[in-house]
Amino acid sequence: MKKDILKIVGIIGVFALIGYVMMYPYEVEPPKDKDIEIVDDMVYQNLDDILNQPDLKGNIVYIQVLYYLYNTKIDSINKLYEKYKDKNVKFVYLYPPARPSSRKKDNTRLWFKILNKYPLKGKHFIIDDVCRGDMSDRKEAQNPKDRRSVFALIANASHKIVDYNAPEVAENEYEAVSKKLDELLKAQKNDTIISK
Repeated sequence: MKKDILKIVGIIGVFALIGYVMMYPYEVEPPKDKDIEIVDDMVYQNLDDILNQPDLKGNIVYIQVLYYLYNTKIDSINKLYEKYKDKNVKFVYLYPPARPSSRKKDNTRLWFKILNKYPLKGKHFIIDDVCRGDMSDRKEAQNPKDRRSVFALIANASHKIVDYNAPEVAENEYEAVSKKLDELLKAQKNDTIISK
């Protein structure tokens, strides 16, 4: 009986050690790619805080909420980024932590790790549940019957959200996103000509 207890305690000890090593708070370097910007100074609580960033002013903003990532999505998003990087279009990615109750440092470390594996070009923000709620409330105000989560939004150059159900950049929706961005760029160009 004593031997059984010792075996059980030993097994539990081994699993506890493995868990500790896996959860050890190691540091992860942010990605080195110049086209990847991570805003890590605070957790943003509403969409206006994000859209009012100085480098986004006067630009059309495509916002993707990233609950998950996979290779084909990364390739499609980066292809779109390259197509529009010299135009008035900015790409913003919002990362809602999988574990909202966990520490911000842990969420930042996890996001760095993901971006080092999947280098997604654009500006990245870690958001909290308040910001996610703000987006959902705005979307619901536009269309009360639509209860789906917000995955992608498009804001015009005045930062008015023009599409709360923007196509998500995946392989099959690349053209749809491209079309919407082209329409907004054309409208922005026409507005500029009219105002002159």
